[in-house]
Amino acid sequence: MPVYTFVKFIYGEYVVEIPRDVDLIFNVLTRRVTSYWYTMPVQVYDSSIAESLPKAYGIDGFPLYGIHEEAKAKSEYKRILEGVKL
Repeated sequence: MPVYTFVKFIYGEYVVEIPRDVDLIFNVLTRRVTSYWYTMPVQVYDSSIAESLPKAYGIDGFPLYGIHEEAKAKSEYKRILEGVKL
């Protein structure tokens, strides 16, 4: 079995800031604003995810609302943004 010395592992992670504008959040989530969507490779929403997102960001995401629920959505997003860390 070979043994390697002086091996250097580099790990990088982007810290993504959550926008604070409820209009922008609503427009992105209803796809009114062009944005890049990435589906996380999560099969099960387990405790590691449930604990990590609030620990890093202070929240675990935004609920989706239909376009006809704009006022309700923006009110909820404003409440959620009060807990955001980044």
